[in-house]
Amino acid sequence: EGATTQVSDIDGGVRVTVRSPGDPIAQQEIRRRVQSQLGIVDRPERGAIEHTGLGTGSGRFGFCPGMLARTSLGVEWTSDGAKLTIRADHPEDVRQLRTTTRRRARALAPRYHARQWNPCSPS
Repeated sequence: EGATTQVSDIDGGVRVTVRSPGDPIAQQEIRRRVQSQLGIVDRPERGAIEHTGLGTGSGRFGFCPGMLARTSLGVEWTSDGAKLTIRADHPEDVRQLRTTTRRRARALAPRYHARQWNPCSPS
């Protein structure tokens, strides 16, 4: 079945909900990828300019809706996936966060399936 991604506005940022009802394999993959994001978000190398697909691009490059520069990340695990809460560190960045997150989520939707390669997480 794969996964679906929904982006909604919240105070100071966005909530990215990734779900896969009825597909336990996709649910495990969602959890693995989100856990990987949590491990990367606070690394000092996240601010590096180089983009390797391993969290070094600081969110300025790539396609991952949840990894953007100058943001904080929180996660709520659900029975069929995860809800990522992404807030801008500065109020003036909220609009760009929302725009970029939606653009990236739309770009991924037709091309990537939960069981295939994903640019947000190393395979």
